[in-house]
Amino acid sequence: MQRVWCSTRLGVITRACKRFGQVPEVKNIPFQLILTNFRRNLVVPKFTMAYTPVEFGTLNTLDYRIYFKAANGNFISPFHDIPLYADKEKNIFNMVVEIPKWTNHKMELNKEEKLNPMKQDVKSGKIRFVKNFFPHHGYIWNYGAFPQTWEDPNFIEPETGTKGDKDPLDVCEIGNKVHKRGAVIQVKVLGIMCLIDEGETDWKVLCIDVNDPNASKMNDIEDVERLMPGFLRATFEWFSLYKVPDGKEVNKFAFGGDAKKRDYTIEKIIEAHEQWKKLIGKEVDCLGIACENVTVGGSPYRISQEDAQHEVGKQPELKPAAPLPDDVDVWHFIDPKVQMTIDDKSKMKSGL
Repeated sequence: MQRVWCSTRLGVITRACKRFGQVPEVKNIPFQLILTNFRRNLVVPKFTMAYTPVEFGTLNTLDYRIYFKAANGNFISPFHDIPLYADKEKNIFNMVVEIPKWTNHKMELNKEEKLNPMKQDVKSGKIRFVKNFFPHHGYIWNYGAFPQTWEDPNFIEPETGTKGDKDPLDVCEIGNKVHKRGAVIQVKVLGIMCLIDEGETDWKVLCIDVNDPNASKMNDIEDVERLMPGFLRATFEWFSLYKVPDGKEVNKFAFGGDAKKRDYTIEKIIEAHEQWKKLIGKEVDCLGIACENVTVGGSPYRISQEDAQHEVGKQPELKPAAPLPDDVDVWHFIDPKVQMTIDDKSKMKSGL
């Protein structure tokens, strides 16, 4: 028995694509030029579809998975097959919601499993939950990822001197609605913060659901502070302190914790999209990432729907959720001395 829910339908994929590597055999063509031509032939779906998350296994256990279906009923990879852009001209993006606001399950798209199902993060053989620390409960936004983006661990960010974290771009949706786990929503980009997580670049894109009542009033990062005073400070505080209850150090930020403006953010999204194109086009080592997809024309990792269905068919049936661990709802309090280390930094100058 499977339980499913559907996102809003906005369109359909309409283009089929050229096969990867169909470039004329001409001598004396520089290899880099051939790679450029390959990437041009890498045709990415441009239109948003309805997506249906499909659950398997038992929530709160190691075997829980969410796979994704397109409107035509085919299983797809949420990492590779859902288009980044919902409307490229208007810079409206698709976001995959991994963790609904005010919840604790550390869900993520699994980079290593074929079709990249959503699963709960695991450490030392146990599923992980984010700790509650005063005054917060769980995540303070709808948290998720931009599909078709990737932070290349071999790329050194010039402004920070740090390498990418090998993940899709992280996204914080700040609207009013609590979205469901696995929802694919359309968002408007507002700004970006740069967390330095254990020496790696970990961008956090701030955005708002296009259907939120405040979406039409928000066009850049300063509008967040104007309409939601204190929220940027809370975001900085949350990312700085959320690992402290686990006994870890305060997290560090680039740019003094400042949130960058919309145009800068879009540049970083495009950069991560181009890095993903190299990954899915096999121009760089996959580094253990499962790149199988069913819609990206030109990708050497493209598989048939039969192969995708076979992979999903291995999953256990959906069963009632297992009980939550007793400590999930515990509220932790941060030592005032630790809190003081971020107080000065939290006086943010948005948009610098």
